[in-house]
Amino acid sequence: MTARARGNVVLLHDGGGNRAQTVAALGPLIDSLRAAGDTLVSLGALAGLAPDVVMPRIPPGGRWTRWLEVAVFGGLAAVQWGWRAVLVAVVILGARAACCWSSGWRWCSAAAPTAPRCRSHRPRRWCR
Repeated sequence: MTARARGNVVLLHDGGGNRAQTVAALGPLIDSLRAAGDTLVSLGALAGLAPDVVMPRIPPGGRWTRWLEVAVFGGLAAVQWGWRAVLVAVVILGARAACCWSSGWRWCSAAAPTAPRCRSHRPRRWCR
């Protein structure tokens, strides 16, 4: 490593998912920094802030608020994914219908006794 000035910061982000490789890499990283004479401190300690200021405790009623927020935003995410599924289904069915209409096929009602017979290679409800 090259010479460094005092006060450098190593910032590590937690991206979620499987953290096994990140956890495995931390040990050698910390050992190499300490071997180079670096001292590891938290950002709060570097700023001179107490741990309770940097990471305050959740107030007594805050747990219910947190669970409510998780439920609401989780429900909204589920609705969003549901609408995406509907959109994909509409696009797929619309493409299928456009293809069949352009080739002269149309949708026949199963209740229509006068509907022409469908070819065997098409679904029974697609008739010419």
